[in-house]
Amino acid sequence: MSNLISVIMPVYNAEPFLPEAIDSILNQTYKNFEFIIINDGSTDRSEEIIMSYIDSRIVYLKNDSNLKLIKTLNKGIMAARGKYIARMDADDVAINNLFAREVEVFEQNKNVDIVNVLTYNLSEDGTILRPNRARPCISSEAMTFINVFQNLITHPGVMVKAELMKEYQYLDDGTVVHFEDYDLWNRMFADGKYCHTINERLIKYRLSSTSINATQSAKRWDHIVNYTEKYISARFDYMFPDSFWRAYRNSESINAQILIFNNLKKYINWIINNNRISSRGQKELYKWLTNFMLFNAKCYFQNENFVNKMLTVPWFSYLVCLHFINNFE
Repeated sequence: MSNLISVIMPVYNAEPFLPEAIDSILNQTYKNFEFIIINDGSTDRSEEIIMSYIDSRIVYLKNDSNLKLIKTLNKGIMAARGKYIARMDADDVAINNLFAREVEVFEQNKNVDIVNVLTYNLSEDGTILRPNRARPCISSEAMTFINVFQNLITHPGVMVKAELMKEYQYLDDGTVVHFEDYDLWNRMFADGKYCHTINERLIKYRLSSTSINATQSAKRWDHIVNYTEKYISARFDYMFPDSFWRAYRNSESINAQILIFNNLKKYINWIINNNRISSRGQKELYKWLTNFMLFNAKCYFQNENFVNKMLTVPWFSYLVCLHFINNFE
């Protein structure tokens, strides 16, 4: 059982979505896994739902109180017996060949440390399913420089070598609460770990009104920007101007978006000039920048003013052309 997977699913008051999430794991075509479900002090029917399943692969753990996500995840990591650790959330849905495709990648390339997947966005009630195009498929070579600006690794659905997860774990010092996965990947990238992204949508990621992304958005974003500024300075010895960080914190204006774009373009040019980046990697860095700015435009501006003004910036016009010529996602 050398390719045993340990699936870690924290559960806190997940009653409405939990059965679908559990079923999507138990119905995987790849059967060789243990399913560690950790009840983090739920007060709804979550425990009753978990206990209703009779499957020898389920390992049920229960916290006496609500320890929160980081401590619960680390508890699951230390309990894991598998060669690989897979993450799953209690409100998302895995496509049935998720594990099979991820194990296949590990078997074909021993240098891979993390296997990432693309996703669908699932509405809260489960009625609307759309491809998530905000995160393009980017190689590890490019991702190591830009993941600090946009987390390109999907937390539910990711699979990582267990030895690495046990070594790094989630940082539990209070500094990365609500973006613990983002920090974990960046620490791994800083040490040269390799991520392979499967260019397939293998997770249905539920957009929930009660998720951390929804309920802690403003506070979380401020902490992430502080983290990003320190990370870029410490790891790459690259200094953005203060005006960039002010715009990045409050980017809901056309001028702020243009300032962000111009500074990120300078950053990418600096990366290419100061590192051995393959031609594919260079293309992917610009692909990411175009995709990042286009989706920011879609999120912040629901009219043509932003795009029209941005198109007056020569580099942006050029990248938009590349975006469509190369049929980028």
